[in-house]
Amino acid sequence: MEQYRIGRKLEKIEGAAAPGDMVLVLCGIDEWQALFQGKEIPEYLTGRSNDRFCRSQDLENAVMISVSRPVKHHYPRRSKELYSVTRNQIVIAHDSAAFPDVIEGIAAQKKWDKPTVGKALASVVEECVEDDIVYLAELEERLVAIEEELMGNEVKDFPNRIFGIRKELLGYANFYLQMTDVAQELEENESGVFDTASIKVFRLMKEQFERLLQVVQTLREYTLQLRDVHQTQIDTAQNKTMKVLTVVTTIIMPITLVTSWYGMNFRNMPELYWKFGYAFAGALCVAVATLVLIWMKRKKIL
Repeated sequence: MEQYRIGRKLEKIEGAAAPGDMVLVLCGIDEWQALFQGKEIPEYLTGRSNDRFCRSQDLENAVMISVSRPVKHHYPRRSKELYSVTRNQIVIAHDSAAFPDVIEGIAAQKKWDKPTVGKALASVVEECVEDDIVYLAELEERLVAIEEELMGNEVKDFPNRIFGIRKELLGYANFYLQMTDVAQELEENESGVFDTASIKVFRLMKEQFERLLQVVQTLREYTLQLRDVHQTQIDTAQNKTMKVLTVVTTIIMPITLVTSWYGMNFRNMPELYWKFGYAFAGALCVAVATLVLIWMKRKKIL
C-alpha cells in the first residue's frame, strides 16, 4: 500500500499522513477487500466480482466507483480499478502492474493551483485514457490498410481481421459510454463530496469521453462500409461467374438440341445415311453457336 499527499502536486509519503492532509492511497485488490470487509457495499465494489462494467455508487459522505478498462493491444483483456472517494481521501485498488506508472506520471507532471480530491480523481481517470486517441488512430490505420488491399483485390483473411477490429471497437464504445455516465453522476454530486471546481472538471471529463465515443462510432461505421465493399466485390465475382455459365449454357443448349435430334436414329431420317450427314451436323452446330454469339454481341450480353 502506497500513499501520496494531494497538494499542488502528488507527493509520495512514508508513514502516516498529517492530520488534515488530502491523501491518495494506492493498494491491491486483496488489500481493498480487507479494508472494506464487513461493510455494506454492492457486490461489484467488493473486488470479488468479475464485473465488466463501469459504474459509481453514492454513499453517505463518499463515492465509490468500479472501472473495467480495456487493455490496449491486448483486447479482450481488461484492467480493474476500484475507487473510494471522501472529502479528503481517495483509495484506489488495481489489478494491473502498469497502474502505479499512471500515478507516478501524475506525480511527475501534474500540478493543481487549488488541489482537491475531485481534481486528483479526474487526473487519474484522464491519465488512464490519455493514449486512447493514439491507439484509436492506430486502429484507423489498420482499417485504411484493409481498404487499400480491398481496392487492389489483395485482401486476405478479411472476416477475421475486420470483425476482430469491430469487436474491439465495441468494447471501447461500451467503456466510453459507461464512463460518460460515471462522469455525469460525479458531476451531479449527490453525495456532496466534491466542491464546485471539481464539478467543472468532471464536466470536462465527461466531454472527453463523449469525444472518444464519437471517434469509436465513426470507426465502427467505417468497418461497416468496408464490409459492404467486400460483399460487393464477392457479389461482383459471383455475377461474373454466373454470366460465364449463362453464356456457355446458352451456346450449348441449341447444340444439344441438334445432337439430341439426330440421336433419335429413326429409320427414315435421310441424314443418317447421307455421306455428308456427319459434316452437315457439325456445320449446323457451329452455325448455331455462331448465330447465338452474334445475337449476344448485339444485345451487349458479351
